[in-house]
Amino acid sequence: MAKGAKSTIQHFVKEGRRRTTQTNAENTEKIETLFTKCPTTLVRIVAKKLNIPKSTVSDIKVNKLGIRAQTQKKAPKYVKDQERRAKTGLRKIYKKTLKKTLVIDDETYVVLEPKGQPKRKYVHLKNHDELPFQFQFKRITKYKKYLVWQAIDENGNVSEPYVTNKRRNFGWPDLSTCHYAKVCLEFLTQEKLEFIGKHEDPPNVPQARRIEKFWALCKQGYSEQKNTPKNIGGSKLIWNKISKNVAEELGKTVMDHAYKYLREIGYKGIQNAMCSIYKKQKR
Repeated sequence: MAKGAKSTIQHFVKEGRRRTTQTNAENTEKIETLFTKCPTTLVRIVAKKLNIPKSTVSDIKVNKLGIRAQTQKKAPKYVKDQERRAKTGLRKIYKKTLKKTLVIDDETYVVLEPKGQPKRKYVHLKNHDELPFQFQFKRITKYKKYLVWQAIDENGNVSEPYVTNKRRNFGWPDLSTCHYAKVCLEFLTQEKLEFIGKHEDPPNVPQARRIEKFWALCKQGYSEQKNTPKNIGGSKLIWNKISKNVAEELGKTVMDHAYKYLREIGYKGIQNAMCSIYKKQKR
């Protein structure tokens, strides 16, 4: 190293400046160790620990180590024996419904105004400093909402929606007592409909209820509507049309995954099953 260059480095070291001339091999090994030890570590934290620029960490992480970032998936927090009950319960449901037509029913709340649906919104402009207020900020207000109840089977057939904006709704959450009330059970028995008993229904397993994906697709379609329905009747007509279109196009595909989730979780447990499923989806 030239004498002038050496003295320059010593000068900046005395001032406490970052020394970015560490060997790539040394940095690579340290960065790999930090991300292996804690995969949720931020690039900024690693750069601060090693006293090197964030751009250097990002370059080594991606180009030399092949480490890619991805968002964490959401999963419920399980308490007591919920994971064990989910495994045994879903295995029984899988065996019980394997040669029958599976029907799932659920309810969801939908905001009346299409633009009020919760979702990310982006703006595209070369100079964001010149962006007008109405595009730069998303106005937030308390929109009116209504309840939608529907059922969908494994073949993608969807029922006509029950829509109401009344406050006193008779909802059927997964393990609600009203779901297994005497009047409900008598009706199902009279109609000769087999159903999952309360003692068989595992708690807190939204991953296995593929109707949640169906809701998301319907709400996405509803948010693309330009006009706001004037009343509850208009809301029902719009939702009925959207839900039928979604069911025709993607209902069978969405519900095809239902048995896969039941089988995987029922035999492997929640954690192993979800990791295995997401690994297959990325291929």
